[in-house]
Amino acid sequence: MLRSIAGVSARWDFPTAAGLRSDAALPLRRLVVYYATRKLVPSRVATLMHFAEDDAFESAEDMSAITMALAEAGPPNAAYSYAGTQQWFAEQDRPEFNANAAQLAFQRTVGFFAS
Repeated sequence: MLRSIAGVSARWDFPTAAGLRSDAALPLRRLVVYYATRKLVPSRVATLMHFAEDDAFESAEDMSAITMALAEAGPPNAAYSYAGTQQWFAEQDRPEFNANAAQLAFQRTVGFFAS
């Protein structure tokens, strides 16, 4: 049974994820998204977002808005921005890879899924 999902993409299909988040028939409990921003919809599914500090594909305003929306929704919802990173900081085969930020994001993801 699907309980958690993680998406990593510059252009994560958030409309699909938003549909997953709002479908009461789907037993999804946790959603983790790396990098991408899209309009969040009210949801029963806890969400964790990982943002690059310097992202050429996502605006600082969008990242801030999602961070604030998740903070307002309360724990376990959360959003993190990783200092000194660019999009794809968690992709080992990319030049933007940042081992420290990737490890911290991974630890946060595992902890989030375990909660």
